[in-house]
Amino acid sequence: MWDEKTKSKVLELYKTGDTCIDIAKKLAPCRWTIAIWINKAGLMRSVSNQQKVSHPTRKLSKEEIERRTATRRKNGWYPSESAKHMANKRRLAARRSIGWFKSEETRISYRKKMKALKSRPDGKTELRRQINNHYFYKEWRKNVLKKNDYTCQVCGKRGGKLHAHHVDKIVNILRRHGISNVIQAEVCDELWDISNGQTMCYECHIRGGIHAA
Repeated sequence: MWDEKTKSKVLELYKTGDTCIDIAKKLAPCRWTIAIWINKAGLMRSVSNQQKVSHPTRKLSKEEIERRTATRRKNGWYPSESAKHMANKRRLAARRSIGWFKSEETRISYRKKMKALKSRPDGKTELRRQINNHYFYKEWRKNVLKKNDYTCQVCGKRGGKLHAHHVDKIVNILRRHGISNVIQAEVCDELWDISNGQTMCYECHIRGGIHAA
C-alpha cells in the first residue's frame, strides 16, 4: 500500500530520534504500521533507550467516587438490594424445584434403594447398564426422538435435554421374556420396538416421578 520512498523516510526520521507517534503526525501511515516497519528493519529501540513519558493519574476524591457510584447505580450499572434479593429467591426456588435440597429422610431412603439395587443377586442392574450402552439402544433412542420430532409428549417442549422413555418398562420386558444377558436382549424385538418409545424432557421424565413406581 505504501511505497518504498515513504518507508525509507519513516526509517530516517526514526533514526533521528522521533517516536512512532511523532512520525505518524508528520506522515500518513498510522503508528502501528510504522512500528511494524521499524521492527522488520531491526531498528526498534529498547524501552530503556526510549523516552519514558509519565502520565499523571488524577486521584478522585471521596465525594467524586460517591457521585459516580450513585450515577452508575441510577443508570442500572449495579443491581439494587431488592433486585439481588429477588434474584436469590428465584434461584433458590428453581433449585428446590429440581430437587437440589432434599430432606434427610429422602436421602436415606435413596441410599437404601441404591444399596439394594447394587446387591440384587439376579444382576439386573448390570444388565440395564450394558443395554443402555449398547449400540441398539442408542439407535432406538435416536429413532424415538426423531419420530416425535424432538418434542416432549407430555408438556410439548421442543429440544433441550430429552429422554427416550419406554412406555412398557424395560424391566417388565426383561422379566416377561426371561432375558438375563445382552445377547438375549439383542434378539428381543419388543425391546427395540419404536412404538413402545416416547420422547420426554428431563423435568417430565425424572422430576415428574415416571420411574417412582
